[in-house]
This record gives sequence, C-alpha cells and structure tokens, in this order.
Amino acid sequence: MARNRTSGAIQVADNSVPSINVALQQVLNLFDQLKGLRGPATVNDRLAVEEPEDAADAVNKGSLEVRNTLWKEVFLAGGACGLAVITPGTSYDEVGRNLRSRVNFEAPTSIEARIVVNGWGSEAGFGKGVALYTTGGTKICEVTWNGQEEGVKTGDYVELPTLEDSAVAIYAKGASSTENLVLRYVAVEFRLTAGSSIDA
Repeated sequence: MARNRTSGAIQVADNSVPSINVALQQVLNLFDQLKGLRGPATVNDRLAVEEPEDAADAVNKGSLEVRNTLWKEVFLAGGACGLAVITPGTSYDEVGRNLRSRVNFEAPTSIEARIVVNGWGSEAGFGKGVALYTTGGTKICEVTWNGQEEGVKTGDYVELPTLEDSAVAIYAKGASSTENLVLRYVAVEFRLTAGSSIDA
C-alpha cells in the first residue's frame, strides 16, 4: 500500500484491523484536542461565543457593546414566605442591617446601576420607593412608584458616583408615615456605561 498513501497527517500502513484501529484512534485524539480534552486548546482566528448562562462563562463582545447587565447583586430573595415588612415613613430609612453588602466599585470602572424590586405598599399613595445607599449616606440608585399594586418595579440606570470599596445598604420610604412596605425581592444590576474602555 505504500504507493497509495496520502499526504495527510494520519497514515494507514496496511489494510489490517490493527492499522485501521490505530488510525481511528489518532482521529479521535485530534477531535479531543480540538475540544480542549487533551491539554490546553488552541484557538485559531476567531471564536464565536453565545450568550453566557453561568457566572464563569465567556461573554461575547457584542453583548458588552450593547451594555447588557454585567452582574447582579441580590439583597433580598425571600420567595413566597420570606418577606421584609417595614414602616419607614416618608424619608428613606434603612430596611435592615442584615441586608447590607460590600461592593468594590473600583473594578470594573465606568459602570452604572439600577435597582429592581418586587413589592407593594399598604396604601395607594405617591412617592414610595426603594434605594441603594452607601453606609456613608451616598445614594447610588433608586426606584419609586405610586399605588399599592404588587409587581416588579425597575429603576432607571444611573451612572455611579466616584466610589471605592464600599458597604452598601437598602433603604425604603413610604407614601405616608403609617404605610407599610412589603418587599419580596430586591436586587441591583450593574452594567458598563457608554464610552467605557470596552467600547474602544
């Protein structure tokens, strides 16, 4: 068979079963290498990446350029039976020290944030809301609403003030001094601002 050999990377010496099995094993090894199962994978030219589903997944450049959410900080996710009920008055008051968290706003830089709340109030008044503050008293973002209907309230994205590694807390206010606010879910979503380094 020497005259019939190809110039490819895998050669079959003869038409015996062992020779064919060796060639097939070499093919499987090459497939494993391409899939990264034989040590570090080598990526040539460009690699397409779909939308990430896990925190450790890759992210495609397009999704960063349209400024999708980079990460989400969940402060309260009580489900059907885990609720925060407070009577904050008409000025922002901290919901509870147990909802405090720490966020490093220095990495990444050039980000903006919005708050997402699932909750309701006991009165049909105006101007109730939930906000994210630093424990030093700087308001980062907020969402306000009117009425007492339960549902998801989403604030507008706002550019973050100049902050460092900061402790943050959830604050709330009611439409009156007697209104009870019921919060089922509170989270803050962060994304890159327009014109950040990823746009370059």
